[in-house]
Amino acid sequence: MFQRINHVGVIVGDLEEARRWLGEVFGLPLRRTADLPAGRIHGEFYGCGDVDIEVITIGDPEVRQRRLGNARASSTSRSKSAISAPCSTAWRNWA
Repeated sequence: MFQRINHVGVIVGDLEEARRWLGEVFGLPLRRTADLPAGRIHGEFYGCGDVDIEVITIGDPEVRQRRLGNARASSTSRSKSAISAPCSTAWRNWA
């Protein structure tokens, strides 16, 4: 059984758009960033209570393919999510 979730990672195609939604629209604070030069990977962690939402971009096409398989990175598409406690009132307007 889960005891705690540290973070949830999402690979995105458009980091600027993800940054706008998480930071400006939802008002989540940027807690930290991480860079892995080998795969041209950049991650940003946004705080949502005790859990971080990590958005990741992968610049190297080969590394991206290995990570995603046949799936494609979301360009922050509006998929519906279930949350138990809103981090911001903007969640209500997102669907």
